[in-house]
Amino acid sequence: MVSLTNPTPDGLKRAIKEAMRETLAEERRLLRDAIIEALKDLGMAAAIREGLQTPPVDRSDVMSALKDAS
Repeated sequence: MVSLTNPTPDGLKRAIKEAMRETLAEERRLLRDAIIEALKDLGMAAAIREGLQTPPVDRSDVMSALKDAS
């Protein structure tokens, strides 16, 4: 049977930090993937902000540009 305790907030914080350190040390891919996703989100946010400052474009113009680029 597992012993149940009532950890202090500081004890719980230390335990979570240690678990995160161990996980990231053992699974470096998780950290890499999290950083990649954060960078993609930052890029998308920048593109949205930029798009809000430009005039609307007709859908057919977008489709034509995509067709020409392929």
